[in-house]
Amino acid sequence: MGGTQRTGKQSFDLTHDSARFSSIDIVIHMIDYSSLSIGGSCQENIYLEVGKQGVVPCHIVDFNIFGWINGHGDVTKTPPFIYMEGSQIHGQGYKSGDYDMHPNGSLIINEVNLTNEVNYTVLFIPHHAGEHEYFRVPVKVYVSPDLGYPLVNGRTNQVIVHGNTKGFINCSLTSIRPRVHLEWVASPDEISLNNSHRVTDNNDGTYNTYLTSSYKVVNSPTGRVSLICRVAGYMADLFPSVTTVYLLLELRFPAVNGMANQQHVVLHVNREGELTCSMDKVSRDISLELVKIFPDSSDEVLLDNKHHITANGDDTVNVTLTSRFWVLSASIQHFTLQCSVSGQAASIYPEVTTVELLVSENFPVINGLVNQQHVVLNVNREDKLTCTMKRVSQSMVLEWVFTPPVSPNKISIENELSKTDNRDGTSNITLSSSFRVLKKSIQHVTLECRVVDENDGSQHDVTTVELLFDKNFPVVNGLVHQQHVVLNVNREDKLTCTMNRVSQTMVLKWVFTPPVSPDKISIENELSKTDNRDGTSNITVSSNFHVLKKSIQYVTLECRVVDENDGSQHDVTTVELLFDKIADQECESLLNWQPTLTIVLLVFLVVNVIIFWLIIVFWRKRHKDFARKYHRTVANPGQQIVRTRLLFIAGEFKGNLRSPERSKPENFANNNSCEKLLVIIAHGGLKAGTEAKFVSLQSAEEFCFSSI
Repeated sequence: MGGTQRTGKQSFDLTHDSARFSSIDIVIHMIDYSSLSIGGSCQENIYLEVGKQGVVPCHIVDFNIFGWINGHGDVTKTPPFIYMEGSQIHGQGYKSGDYDMHPNGSLIINEVNLTNEVNYTVLFIPHHAGEHEYFRVPVKVYVSPDLGYPLVNGRTNQVIVHGNTKGFINCSLTSIRPRVHLEWVASPDEISLNNSHRVTDNNDGTYNTYLTSSYKVVNSPTGRVSLICRVAGYMADLFPSVTTVYLLLELRFPAVNGMANQQHVVLHVNREGELTCSMDKVSRDISLELVKIFPDSSDEVLLDNKHHITANGDDTVNVTLTSRFWVLSASIQHFTLQCSVSGQAASIYPEVTTVELLVSENFPVINGLVNQQHVVLNVNREDKLTCTMKRVSQSMVLEWVFTPPVSPNKISIENELSKTDNRDGTSNITLSSSFRVLKKSIQHVTLECRVVDENDGSQHDVTTVELLFDKNFPVVNGLVHQQHVVLNVNREDKLTCTMNRVSQTMVLKWVFTPPVSPDKISIENELSKTDNRDGTSNITVSSNFHVLKKSIQYVTLECRVVDENDGSQHDVTTVELLFDKIADQECESLLNWQPTLTIVLLVFLVVNVIIFWLIIVFWRKRHKDFARKYHRTVANPGQQIVRTRLLFIAGEFKGNLRSPERSKPENFANNNSCEKLLVIIAHGGLKAGTEAKFVSLQSAEEFCFSSI
């Protein structure tokens, strides 16, 4: 509080300047008025910012002269550097332009500098006769720091620090006046800090202040801690700027479609789809938002967002944003969204995920086959097709166009168009069609499903469809799509031939190729028809056949579709029947002859045994006669030749006679050759070829007998 000093009357030689007082804007800091006995007051503890205009606020009434003195000691003899007399302002300070005064007595310093930090003295002379009064008004100045905000790890305002649960963090202010200290503001339940302060003098009236701290994260369910660095104490009112620090223990980008820890996501999507953006274990007071970056017009891309929050029981929640999107403009081929955290605690979660969506071409969908502009289908000759297009203008319709055109008497098609209003200016349209191929020669056809504006007939998106038809052959014994059938059958069996959806004038016939006489194979046929009530019939011929000729092992026949009106032949299936090589009845006949055959074989065996026995008996009889004749002929009765030996000598002797060397008479004496000769002589004499070797039969006998 300013002190008041009372003195007696004194006169001053004051120069009256006719300066004009200009009204100015007044900036007041730390207002703390002190009441004075003279009916006015001035503010104490004033801080003025260097380099700016400053005001020492006062509110003085009923004065004659009011002035400001800058001096020390006894100021009663020091004239004021600026004063106001009535409504006029005078003084050297006023003339120099450094100072000015407000009508209420407030001192205006046009540009505050360090020399303005003094104890000013106020001179008050009232209108009524009275003593002069003095009182002091101390003024201090301050200098804002260079960057305005505390500097944390080299950055200001909002700082993201990626760290661990333990580490160091620094905060500083430079070129500041007066001397101040810094402090951290944080929850002690989440983080503990150990601080160290330091202040340095710059020798220019300013100071640098530093706060160095080690930290330890105590508890952080969300994986991040926030703290603030600011000027400590009452001086914080002079320096209100703070720097907020977000200590991120981990990077946590919002997950798009479940893809976590990705700052940029690229997705291929349809023109209508759904996205999810989610974050787990976050603060309760946050939410997620999906913002269109490009394009930003709702006429081109429409979003419908829904939130879902699940509490985890540890003061955290899981947040999921589900967004349904529609691309309304056909010219949009891609668009960009940004998923970020919103709400009161959004600054704790600065991570942002950018989503780039690439829109697939929007072709009509054939039979549910999406994103295919050319479709190839294997279909029956009578089948169905669907063509669908979603989220198109309500004036759009779908139509089938054959390319090249096909006559209705070859392929008939029936269409049914349905629309569903989406209540957003668009519709979903579906064209359901049933077709039938009437011409048998047509094996494939091409057509287009076109999106057409029914107002002006303009064509938009197109999908081409190529239909491949199955060949329609008569079906033999249920074997479909086979124009040539080979069957292993019995010689008496059954056959069926079927043809569906043919003209009602058509019948089925079996034809043997080449023809077979009925006395070789007999066949009985039964034809049945089912009316489909659409101008077509299903026909079946059921046949029983019997192979009468045993020599027939296979046969070929055809099942023909024939128009009974004109006899024209249409589709044909060839059937080859393979019969068993030996028929069952032939095998049975052979089995019936088996007992007779056995008897014949036994008789044959007995007859051969008898004949063999007779031959042996006859052979033995001849040799017995020879032995008797030999005994009668030999001169020496004492010479005995065993009967059994004589039976085998004959063969050896014949071999000797065949050899020219052995057939000499003198050689007959070796190896009982004379005995052999005698055997031959006894058997009927020598053969003609042998007789020539001897002079006579008698000479041979004499030669032989003489050697015995």
